[in-house]
Amino acid sequence: MQLVRVVRVKCAMRFLCGLFLIMTVGVGFLGASVWTEWTEYPTDPIYTPYPAATTYPCVLFDQNKFNGDGDSYYYKMWHQGPNGIALSYSNDGINWALNTSIPAGTNLVGNYFHPCVLYDKDGFGGSPYKYKIWLWDGTASQIIDAILWSVSTDGILWEQPDVAIQNALAPLVIGVPPSYFYHLYGPGFLIYNKSATSVPGQPYTFPYTMFYNTASETPSPGIIGIEQLALAYGGDGVDWTRYGNAPVLLPEGGTTVWDARYAYQPSVLKVQGVYHMYYSGSNDLTTPPTAVVYANGIGHASSFDGLTWTKDPDNPVFLYSDGVPWRAARTYTPSVITGQRGSCSVNQMWFTGAKQIGGSVKAVGYAGSVVCQGGSDFTGTVTPNTYLDRTECVLQMTWTKSSSPNILWYRIYKNGVLVGQVSASDKPYFVVCMKSCCDTAGYELVVIDTNGQESYRLPLTITTPASVCTLGA
Repeated sequence: MQLVRVVRVKCAMRFLCGLFLIMTVGVGFLGASVWTEWTEYPTDPIYTPYPAATTYPCVLFDQNKFNGDGDSYYYKMWHQGPNGIALSYSNDGINWALNTSIPAGTNLVGNYFHPCVLYDKDGFGGSPYKYKIWLWDGTASQIIDAILWSVSTDGILWEQPDVAIQNALAPLVIGVPPSYFYHLYGPGFLIYNKSATSVPGQPYTFPYTMFYNTASETPSPGIIGIEQLALAYGGDGVDWTRYGNAPVLLPEGGTTVWDARYAYQPSVLKVQGVYHMYYSGSNDLTTPPTAVVYANGIGHASSFDGLTWTKDPDNPVFLYSDGVPWRAARTYTPSVITGQRGSCSVNQMWFTGAKQIGGSVKAVGYAGSVVCQGGSDFTGTVTPNTYLDRTECVLQMTWTKSSSPNILWYRIYKNGVLVGQVSASDKPYFVVCMKSCCDTAGYELVVIDTNGQESYRLPLTITTPASVCTLGA
């Protein structure tokens, strides 16, 4: 860790705000992002049930072993096999067994790809169907019919598997180039909201939210990449409305960045009020040329609202060129779940890898990550600075210290930029001066341990009445 120079200054007349000015030398002061720190299983790949192809894992976990809805296991994985969609089981997430109750593992035999499955023990509002699935029919489609859906009582036998979803308002695909929404490459990830209020224009208030893969096919003028991630929402999982006029996650552009041309097929978590996305990416180039150009690696992005995403500066998490032989041609399609253990988020990832183009074996690998939160109760109060006729305000932040003896620093960020840090031996207190009493959004608390590792970021909660913001605005 590089040296930090901390300076205290006055922000207005006789009022000492104690604003920290952080000055660093060189690049990389912030260290590694905890959300890109994953440990790959040493004997990967963990699962190759078919001789040639097991791809696009979609893994669900249920602490009650899915409540008797189908076979009783903690983990279920729907994945793309040689002839449709298969289902496999596990009690530890590492050792898997293929469902053999019917020959293909499910009745989704044929042109079915990219499975995205949801489970709800209450039947999504009381229906007998506890599982819902969304699929791609395998075509680079100019119409929405490329995404199919179905329901099941056990996750094995699916009803009416050839029914397409529909457009409700803004279409998911328009089929006219040049456009981000020229072609459709299927669903990427689904979220079910039991407490839906369905506020127009606010996707996550609806019962169903879907990230889907949309393609421009070429970086046309004004179009950054080839394949992007768009967002849609709906009330029943069948009729969908596209959110916005552009995808929510775009490739970086150019050719040199690892995800310059592709950003697709995600998995999304929500931890401590913050969304975390793991997605597939590529720059359309590979060295050596035996790798697949659209399957370069896996990246991480985060968001406070699930709509505006910031890519992790430490991306990628995994890359085909990491020197791991089993995934030297393909490293992509993450499926991530999280669980809470004390103050830590315990994360698990399953993803696709392959050795080489052509006759390579495509298999599923596994990785784990633990992200711990060192502080809690990060709250702030705002006071108008009476010495300047309320043209400036003071934001006072406090938090509850971690009980861990391994904590060195508490860092405070504003919109992703480091604005200060407090020693673990000091009072948990930080003050900044603002030109507006309303400028309180974007503050986060991060804890640094003795190994230089960051906790995940805890957003600031403002406890001041709204009238203070109005008076000092």
